[in-house]
Amino acid sequence: MARLPEPVRRPVALGALLGNVVLVFQQSEAAKRVSIELDLPPDDPQLDVDETLLIQALLNVLTNAAEAADSLSGGGLIRIALESDIKDIRIVIADQGCGVPETLIDQMFHAFVTTKPNGTGTGLNLARQIALAHGGDLLFLGAQDTWSAVFVFTLPTSPKLADVDERLGRA
Repeated sequence: MARLPEPVRRPVALGALLGNVVLVFQQSEAAKRVSIELDLPPDDPQLDVDETLLIQALLNVLTNAAEAADSLSGGGLIRIALESDIKDIRIVIADQGCGVPETLIDQMFHAFVTTKPNGTGTGLNLARQIALAHGGDLLFLGAQDTWSAVFVFTLPTSPKLADVDERLGRA
């Protein structure tokens, strides 16, 4: 796979970014039969991120969530939540779809791994690489409560460049 460009960071209000991601996503074919619930905190945390890369990562995970939720008759619900504390900011994407097959859990972030007949297997891998390039990660938390799959982007409130290079294997 091609190497990601270095993130071009600038201050971004993440709640506003998520609102825009949802608006863009709702225009896609994948979003036609799902409902999206957006849960934002009253304060809109800002973080220095590459907005274009982060939008791409979020759209990749949302597309997977929508396709999983739509695999059940009648579509389903996707929840996007923004959470933060002193250490990091978390973007949680959860769906009520078919879940992730147990045999795929250890491989889902590898390149070219897919369960879809026409899938390329690049979406989750790219999304995770983007999170890592920002000093964070993309994690799969499994099923929780009424959600069949929960993914979490973690983004540190103040990433150290050395940590980012180490995570990407550039150290």
